[in-house]
Amino acid sequence: MSVSISSSVGLGARNKPTDVALVQQLLNRTNNNQLLIDGLVGNATIKAIKAFQKANFKAFIPDGLINPHARTFKLLKTFYKPTKSLSNNSTLAIKTDRFTTLYQKQFSTLNSKSQIGLKNLCTLIFTDQAITDIRWAAYMLATTKHETANTMLPIEEYGKGQSRPYGEEINVKDKNGKTYKNKYYGRGYVQLTWEHNYKSMSENLKMGEELYIHPEKALEESIAYKIMSYGMRYGSFTSRKLNQYISGNFCDYINARRIINGTDLAQRIADYASEIEVLLRLSRTKSLRTQDSYICSPQSRVCIA
Repeated sequence: MSVSISSSVGLGARNKPTDVALVQQLLNRTNNNQLLIDGLVGNATIKAIKAFQKANFKAFIPDGLINPHARTFKLLKTFYKPTKSLSNNSTLAIKTDRFTTLYQKQFSTLNSKSQIGLKNLCTLIFTDQAITDIRWAAYMLATTKHETANTMLPIEEYGKGQSRPYGEEINVKDKNGKTYKNKYYGRGYVQLTWEHNYKSMSENLKMGEELYIHPEKALEESIAYKIMSYGMRYGSFTSRKLNQYISGNFCDYINARRIINGTDLAQRIADYASEIEVLLRLSRTKSLRTQDSYICSPQSRVCIA
């Protein structure tokens, strides 16, 4: 199976954590290195890269830099040895601060509001006892990244349903007969739309008619998360569920998009999920040991623990 990194690793490099973690694992198979696989480039990793270059390229002055298609990585990847994958159990504690740090190094630095939003979302996911597979957490975060335009915050649908039937204002009455003028356009981490969906979700979440009468509550983080978690697990959005695509040894991040919206941008979101899965594994409270290995996913072209 082909092993690859997507960008440079080492001194002055891009240093995406998924790439760094793979390089660290490969370096540990050479020269008796004992690097901690943490996805972060420090002095020990730079020193190990230079030592590898010095030992294998006699006429080359070590620069501590590994590029995806240059000779250092071409030789280094020959040390790759696939092993069985690690547990998918998500009940192992994950350090939120570590994950959010790696997330921003992998993708891009978030503004202060989105940083708080990401931490809050992680707390909701990591403490949700219904999320029983670390890959479910990865796919939920990947979906949120896409659906919220990278803000990691509950958002309103752009245009607020303008020109769409569900964006039209309608009168609804609560159990006491009071009338409200509501629009049921998309809101949340995933876009909940249509009057009947707000009503049924309100009932499913045991909120009575609260979400139906006050659809703006779908923008509250805790409620937005409950909508996403329940909907993705029980098939509320398209009748497709998480466990149909991610269960046991089976993981289909591409077709998991059908849970939300057919196959719209499925590959992009699958790539996000595969990378986020690595970050989650690197963020567990018990750090990866130097002997822990990585399995390459042909779907995402990313090597994952």
